[in-house]
Amino acid sequence: MQAADVMTREVTTVRAEATVAEALWVMLDRGVSGLPVIDITGTLVGIVTERDFLRRGADPETRAGCRVDDVMTTPVVTVFGQTLLEEAARLMARRRLKRLPVMDGDRIVGILSQADVLRALAEETATDASIPDATIRHHIAEQIHRDIWNPRATFEAVVREGVVDLRGIICDEPTRADLKAHLASIPGVKKVRDYLTTIELLAGLAVRPAPVLNAAPARPPIRHSFF
Repeated sequence: MQAADVMTREVTTVRAEATVAEALWVMLDRGVSGLPVIDITGTLVGIVTERDFLRRGADPETRAGCRVDDVMTTPVVTVFGQTLLEEAARLMARRRLKRLPVMDGDRIVGILSQADVLRALAEETATDASIPDATIRHHIAEQIHRDIWNPRATFEAVVREGVVDLRGIICDEPTRADLKAHLASIPGVKKVRDYLTTIELLAGLAVRPAPVLNAAPARPPIRHSFF
């Protein structure tokens, strides 16, 4: 499945010379948390999000008369219509992005959001049901070795009937979220269950997830450890 198959095609944009107040009203009216920014020719020049406004526009003196191109994020991380959905999901997780503009050359043709990706992955779950656990484990090993996690994580991934159980140590919450998103995007993975313990290196505090009851395996699971 490709980005063009699931992206939102009706794209709400804002001009670079628009004021911050104008952009905020557009976001509130359309119920979106980010807007692609275009110039007078329609070329994508940036993206502006709630985070940009909060980070750079909180000061009333700074906000007064402020333009979108004063606070927008640039350059923009984008994908093309033919980008594979799994690749887009990994890019979102790695860069911690909620949305990706979808491009056709220099023209923006859609927006791929986290919701679009998750919905498509959920729909693919039924077709992935026949993928063996050993194959999933192999893909997990490839994924983890491609994206270096140590020393931020030392964990074991247990695969049973397409469900991945994560056990071990993680050093911060963003890494936990990124790891789970990476594994959820692997074909055949139906669910990722989090049993990781967070160790805050500076504070020396451990935060464990709530226990899951009645989680005894139906058959011996396939395990793979990553150190």
